[in-house]
Parts: sequence; structure tokens; C-alpha cells
Amino acid sequence: MLGIGMRGEATHTHPRGEPSRPSLPAPPEMLLTAKLQLPRLHRSLIARARLLAILDEGSERALTVVCGPAGFGKTTLVRQWLHRELDVTPQPNAQGRKEQPPVAWVALDAGDNDPIRFWRYVITACGSFGAEVGDAALLQLQLPPGPTWDPSPLDPALTTFLNALTATTSCRLLVLDDYHLVTAPRIHETVAFFLDHLPTGLHVVIMTRHQPPLPLARLRARGDLGELSAADLRFTAQETETFLEQNGTQLPAHATLRELQAQLGGWAAGLRLLALTLRGSTTPAVVAAKLATFGGSQRPILQYFVSEVLNAQPEALQDFLLRTSMLTRLSGPLCTAVTGLPNGAELLAEVEQANLFLEPLDEAGEWYRYHALFAGAMQVEARHRLGEESIRRLSATASRWYEAHGLGAAAIEAALQAQDTTRAAELIEQIAVTPYLSLGAVYIHAASEFHTLRRWLEQIPASEFEQRPALYFNYAMALLFVSFIDQARSPPEVLMRIEALLDHAEAGFLPGGNRDSLGQIYAFRSLILRQRGEVQQAMEWGQLALANLPPDEVAWRSIGLDAVGMGAMADGIFAEAEAAFMQARALCERIGNRWWTRTNFALLSYVLLERGQLRRADIQFRQMLDEAREEADQDDIARAQLCLALIAYEW
Repeated sequence: MLGIGMRGEATHTHPRGEPSRPSLPAPPEMLLTAKLQLPRLHRSLIARARLLAILDEGSERALTVVCGPAGFGKTTLVRQWLHRELDVTPQPNAQGRKEQPPVAWVALDAGDNDPIRFWRYVITACGSFGAEVGDAALLQLQLPPGPTWDPSPLDPALTTFLNALTATTSCRLLVLDDYHLVTAPRIHETVAFFLDHLPTGLHVVIMTRHQPPLPLARLRARGDLGELSAADLRFTAQETETFLEQNGTQLPAHATLRELQAQLGGWAAGLRLLALTLRGSTTPAVVAAKLATFGGSQRPILQYFVSEVLNAQPEALQDFLLRTSMLTRLSGPLCTAVTGLPNGAELLAEVEQANLFLEPLDEAGEWYRYHALFAGAMQVEARHRLGEESIRRLSATASRWYEAHGLGAAAIEAALQAQDTTRAAELIEQIAVTPYLSLGAVYIHAASEFHTLRRWLEQIPASEFEQRPALYFNYAMALLFVSFIDQARSPPEVLMRIEALLDHAEAGFLPGGNRDSLGQIYAFRSLILRQRGEVQQAMEWGQLALANLPPDEVAWRSIGLDAVGMGAMADGIFAEAEAAFMQARALCERIGNRWWTRTNFALLSYVLLERGQLRRADIQFRQMLDEAREEADQDDIARAQLCLALIAYEW
């Protein structure tokens, strides 16, 4: 009998690019668009021609890495370079005017250590390259899993994305800021794959505090790598003097300036703080007095943020800075909600006008973030002045604001920061996997971000799980799919842990007689057993699932029917297998997922092949091959061709 291998999600589009499933409701979890917008440039910048020239040269290669410690001006430099590029790119169009190269910008944060979420942001950002560049790949990442799974569901989505990018050869730029915050090995693997197959005309820029674990040596050997290091980013003595002059700063004596240059080591953040310190100084004596208290190393400067910058502000502004310091992104309405002040937007604007290390994230001026060093200093001081309990209350308020504005993932993160695990557990239940698979057509972004779901649930205490058995079930699903994404198969110890979680979930649902949830658990058990090759036991759990699931349950019933059909086919009871697969296919058609439907169509064709009905099987596999080619589904193309070869061999 032919074995049915694990498979991945295919491109879910018609030949003309329309989605192959019914229209979907608006997702409850939205991407933060501010992370995808080019940050605004500071008002006072100096032209760093030597570095811009290096970036110009690197743009002819596949990748440029801008690497340096915090505060070395990496983001500002690249943004300045892009500003110049967007103004003077020498690519005339048919009318003789200059065209602007499209730029995709992603400002990464620690919450992006989920391969699905990471690539959702990257692919969405690349929508600036063309309206349909990432549509098919995004759909692959977001649709519910089908009746069988691929060890690495990211791979087909990335292949689809790369094929779409390759279709156009115009100049394009993809910028990944703060890449040092990415620690997930799977993300590094997929980025390396992406760089190895980078289409012509696409240039990637990565800003990071340390060398990323990517195949830089290979790219360097091929001449495909441009590099800027901390040594390159350091301000020269001339740049330091020019910067202070442009900021209206009373320049110290040359000897003192040289000493400060040596102390700062060309550190951009320290230089910016120095300019802030000397602002308003009108005489050499005043300058000398202020410089006497200025330290050059990063640790004294962090203390200086508090002693000189924070304390120099009005009391109301000090309180505002401390109460908003824990926010990774800031907007006027969010600050108003968190601080309880009606003038949150005005205070945020005041912080920006005072040049207090607030970085705008979009041209509209709606979203901002504090410089990482400044935020760290403010957070330490906030805990000292306000206390831990006050910080938790502020985080809880932020969580409620995020929830009210449809930012479910941010609401969960803030609830965990507030140490309110009960609220976090409730929020996780609202956007977790169970309703995603149960309803089939429900469109919940966070459900596919299994790394994130696992990280959340690992912070929830056991007492919350006992009250919410669905958390056990969702944790089991997160572990299974994370193992699929990260490696070829789930290790035995992971499967044992999943089974224990399912036992807990079943025990929690049994007293209430929740047959729907029990049916889902039984169908899920059939998946695990099929992965382990225990087809007969999978069939038994599939039958039990069907006995408990309601008739209108679509996705889980299909999974149970597939387990029954595969067990019957293994026993040689082909009529029973055919009946099960036909019912499963009908349910898949109700969902509107062409790939899932095609998978069950393939199972039906396997039955025909096993029964020796080679001509019918040949027709169906050719039909499967045509559709798979239309949708660039490499897995199904290979399977159909293999089965057609077997049929030809029999003939």
C-alpha cells in the first residue's frame, strides 16, 4: 500500500490570484502597522558621506549588515540613506521621470520570535513591492491546517513568496531593524534560506547589535555581503564638531573636544546627550561646568539620563516619562489611557519637541518608541519611584486598551507583564487554536503563531489550567505544531508530553459532558498516532471522535474521517475507506479550502489505485496534477507524478 506522507500548505489561490475560499471576516488580531513604516528622520542630522557611500556600494550585493552596539546610530543612518535614495534613484521611467525604489521596513521586537509572526510582518511589509506580491504566501501561513501536516509548513509559504518576488526584477529594498532581538533558531534558518534564494534586484539590509547567526562567511566569499561595523559607525572628530555646531551648541575648547571625543568613542547616543547637556550654554565657563559632570562611558550616561535629563523636566513630564517607560510602542491615546491624563497626546508631543530620546515610527506622527537606552534607564527609575505594584497596574491598563483596540497579542503580553495570569489566560482562550480549527473559516492570526502561544502558556500557572481545560488542549497543539515547524518530526518526549496534556484536557471536559471538546481531543489523538505510524489505533480514536463531534463540525470531523479511511485502507477494506474519504472531501468543500479538498481527493485516488482501478486513478491523479500546477503546490505535483509513474509501471 502506498504510504501517505506529511505535507505542507499550498498556495490557496485560483489561477487568476483570487482566494480559493469564501470571504473571511476581519481578523481580531491586527499587525501593528507602525512597525512597517519608515521612521521619521530627526530634524538635526549631519551628512555622513563616507558611510552613505559604503551603503551605496553594498546595495549592489544581496545583503548589507549594519552592526554596532546600542546608540551607535544604525537606524538613523539607514533611514538617512533611504531618504536620499528615495529622492535621487536614477531609474527613469517611460516619461523620463525618476522612479522611487519600493522599500519594505520591519522594526522587529522580542515578540517577533515566532517564525509565523516574523514572516507575516516581513511578507506584509513587502506588499509595498506590489499589491499581490505576498497575498498567496500570507494565506498559506494563516489558513487552518489540513488533514495532514508537513514537517516545516513555512517552507512552502517561503517558496511561494520567493517565486512572487522573482516575477519582478525591479530594484527593491527590504530593511530588518533590531534583528538582534530575534533569537529563534528556526527564524535564522528561514532567513538564511531566503538570502540563499534572493531574487535579482532585491537588496536586504539588517541592523543589529551583534553579528547575526546567518551564513555571512558564504555571502562574503561570494561578494554578496556589504558590512558596516561599530568602528565605521563611530563619529569622527570632524563629525562630532559638525554635529554640535548644527545643534546650536557652544563648542568647548579643542583640547576639551578631543578629550570628549576620546571618552565617547564616537558613540552617537552619547554625543546626542552631550548636545542636550550643552544646550543653552552661552559662555565657555558654563560649558566647562557642565562638561565637568558629563561621563563618557555608557554606565555613567545611563545614570546621567536620570540625574540630568529626567530631573531637569517639569514634574508632570517626569511622571509621564516614568509611567510610559514600559510601553514598547507609544501613541497619544495609549498614553492617555495608561497615565489617566487627558493630555497624553500633548505630553507625548512635548517629549518629542524636547528631543528626549523619543523616536517617531511613522510619518504621520501617531506612533513612537523611546530609545532603548533611555527606556531602560526610565524603567529602572520607575520601579524605584513608583514601585512594582504601580508598574503592574499601568501594564494592566495598557492590556485593557490593547484589547479594546483589537490588539489581542499585545493585550496578552501586557497582562503577563502585569503578572495578571488570570486575565492572560482568559485572553489566550479568546484567540487560541481551538475555535480556529473548530469553525474552519474563522480567521484568527494568532492561532497560527504556535511559538508565541507556547511561550504565553508556559507563563500561566497550573491553577489556571485546571480551571480552563481548553488551555491544556491548546498547549498540546502548540507543542505539536512547533515541533513540526522546527524539525522533521515530533521527538518521542514531545509526543509523551502532548499525550499527558490531552489526558488533563480530557479529564477536565469529562465531568461537564462537553462532547464537542472531547471529540476534538479524540481527533487530535488520531493525528498523533498517525504521525507515529499507528494507523489502527488512529482509526479507533477517529471513530470515537466522530461519535462525539456534532454533525455541523467541519474540520475535526474531516480529520476523524481521514483517520478512519486510512485505517480501513490499511486493512484492505477499500469500500469503507472510499466512503470515509468521500465524506471528508464533502466537508472540506464546505470549508472552501481547495488544498484541503485536493488532499482528500488524493486519498480517494489512492483507494482507486489500491483497488486496481488504474484508469480512474490515472484520470484523477492527472486532474490533481493540473490543479497543483496551477497553484504551484510542489508537494502535490510530486505526489501526483509519483502515482502516475506507478500507474504507468503497472501498465
